[in-house]
Amino acid sequence: MIVLLAVITFHAFLLARLIFFPYQEIFTYPYFTSRGLLPYAQVMDQHFPGFMFFPVNLATFGVVNEYAARAFAVGIVVLVHLLIYFLGRKFVGGKWAVLGNILFLVWQPVFEGWVLWIDSFLPLILLPAFWFSYRAYRKGKLMDFVLSGLLLGIGVVFKQVVVPIVAVVGMLLVYKHKDLKKALVFILGLAVPVGFMVLYVWRLGVFEDFWYWTVTYNLEIFSKLGRKYPTPYELLRVLGVFGFGVFSVFYKNKKQVLWLWVFMLGALLAAYARFDFVHFQPALPFLCLLSLLGFKGLWGKRLMLPVVGLYVISAVVIINVFYRGHLGSRVLFFDDTHKSVAAKIREYAGEEESIFIFGASPHLYQMSSTLPSGHVYIQQYPWFMFLAEDRTIEGLSWDLPKVVVADFTVEVAGQNISDYSPKVARYLKDNFEVVEQIESNYFMIKKDKL
Repeated sequence: MIVLLAVITFHAFLLARLIFFPYQEIFTYPYFTSRGLLPYAQVMDQHFPGFMFFPVNLATFGVVNEYAARAFAVGIVVLVHLLIYFLGRKFVGGKWAVLGNILFLVWQPVFEGWVLWIDSFLPLILLPAFWFSYRAYRKGKLMDFVLSGLLLGIGVVFKQVVVPIVAVVGMLLVYKHKDLKKALVFILGLAVPVGFMVLYVWRLGVFEDFWYWTVTYNLEIFSKLGRKYPTPYELLRVLGVFGFGVFSVFYKNKKQVLWLWVFMLGALLAAYARFDFVHFQPALPFLCLLSLLGFKGLWGKRLMLPVVGLYVISAVVIINVFYRGHLGSRVLFFDDTHKSVAAKIREYAGEEESIFIFGASPHLYQMSSTLPSGHVYIQQYPWFMFLAEDRTIEGLSWDLPKVVVADFTVEVAGQNISDYSPKVARYLKDNFEVVEQIESNYFMIKKDKL
């Protein structure tokens, strides 16, 4: 327990010394929700509600600035450590279990553990879901079926990528027990959070928009236009680290190995559509547990020494490259420039008055307590804007912004924002005049207001 406490404390200390990148959506979406904007109809996004679009959200938990976000991120990691230790102790005993925590300390920062996004929360749901699913498979108790379904349903409410895990877990449980009552209990647990989500968007009157953005758009448009492929180095890092899980085949309890693989591979789907390291965070705790079983299975075998030697050498190389570029106190998009821009916006617009941000970071709405023109918001990425340009201009025309903050230098996926949003860029340049500038951020007001 002393070693475990030391590992967790050092991990928390380490995260506090790394650069930090909280995704702007975790600020803007809860803020917009608290100001009455309708998810999916006015705030167009392809994710399930999670902690962002429900009345109880990250903002109500106090995540309204970079300090609270970092504390939240560190708190998540501490809880994941405790869950890894609990599961490791159940599988291989307390002394070996700490190794799983050491592996999590080693790899969690490397796979964008310095980022806070939806994927950061999923281990807190998937690890308990794994445990109760595994117990349901082994013991067949009804309560385990309920809790397995309930937790997996909560995972689905956070992110659609949990759906394949639900399908595989359901099939394994049915194949093992062949009991209609237990299958129905599992489905009932699953239906509670998913049904609540559907009822919530239905009562808001946005079900059609919800279905379009979270299902139709994801399958038909984002899967093609929003895809991001790995570089050779990124792919090598993933294969080198996650590939060690294959040594779990040496562990004696094949059922534990099977269930860990089910959850790890299912969680890896988070990185399928868009390859960013943060999307590996849901799978990482399962890799650490599989690696723990692999080390345990290799213990005393001739293969142990060369495997461990290669593992340590690879870890040292990867960690050395990572920490040379990520140590520091900087918080992305919460620097002095962004704070100055937010303060300048407040000179033009009062609380909840309309402004428009083009190119600059959208969380400036939240930082300045303002709202987007026309009460319409969409992420300004190429795979979104070709659908939303006309609606954006319509909002600008009938709900005149107090000020426009435009950064025409912004590029996404190698494309300049003026190139993939030409209608909006032209509308701004034709109808608004630059009056001030902070670095690349232009403050513009309507020409006839000068």
